[in-house]
Amino acid sequence: MSGLGNTFFGFALILAFAGSLLVHAESPADTANVSARTFTPPDRELFRQGRFVYQKNCQACHGRFGEGDGELVRDWEVQPRNFQKAQFKYRSTPYGKLPTDEDLKRTIRHGVSGSAMPVFEQLQDSEIQAVIESIKFFSPLWKDGKNYAAAIELPAQPAWFADESEFRNQAAFGKVLFRETCAPCHGAEGAGDGVAAAGLQNIEGVPIRPADLGQPLHSGPEPEDVYRTIMTGITGTPMMGFNDALKPEEAWQIVAYISRLKTASKPPELDVDQGR
Repeated sequence: MSGLGNTFFGFALILAFAGSLLVHAESPADTANVSARTFTPPDRELFRQGRFVYQKNCQACHGRFGEGDGELVRDWEVQPRNFQKAQFKYRSTPYGKLPTDEDLKRTIRHGVSGSAMPVFEQLQDSEIQAVIESIKFFSPLWKDGKNYAAAIELPAQPAWFADESEFRNQAAFGKVLFRETCAPCHGAEGAGDGVAAAGLQNIEGVPIRPADLGQPLHSGPEPEDVYRTIMTGITGTPMMGFNDALKPEEAWQIVAYISRLKTASKPPELDVDQGR
């Protein structure tokens, strides 16, 4: 664990220098209050129904006991989630906290791009809620209120996204922020080839490569999905959340720049208007 710890600490230092990362520390009382407002233990009444939905739709990949070792699993680049560890990457809650039910519904409904996690449009809302409650019984973490937190606020997409001229201008500011905050890992052009990329590992000590931001992202295709990931991070990886380091308008500017990375093999040169 010492090597893994060094990796995470080293990554944190890079972010501190590159993005002037600000740390906001919650007091134990604040954390307890947040947990008290958001904690709801798994629903035993839905377990039986949810278990049936799980066996029919999820077990082949996620395994009988939720360990991500189902009979269909092969040498996939993106492995099925291990529900016993309860480390969920794509959430609206702070890094390291359990996802909300809405987060899990979003993943089930829309799948995970670039992985074997399909879209489950055929499931009724009641079936999805039931299987969510069933999944919670795989890990004791769901029974402890300290693992819960309120979702980070997701502001509305700025109106300038619909104005091409202003969008380009905001993306230019986003390019500057991206180079300061994200490039150490993702690279100057977002290809996942930053100076810190080679030494990164996930929480289990497995080497991990930053996402190529010009490709479809696992967290979702919409600007809101990119914004959410920037602000909350990806639990279990060195990608920490920037909710305390970036203002909402700055995060949207970075989202705009990343959107331009997806529309061209090489991002165009962006000139910042002088009258900001």
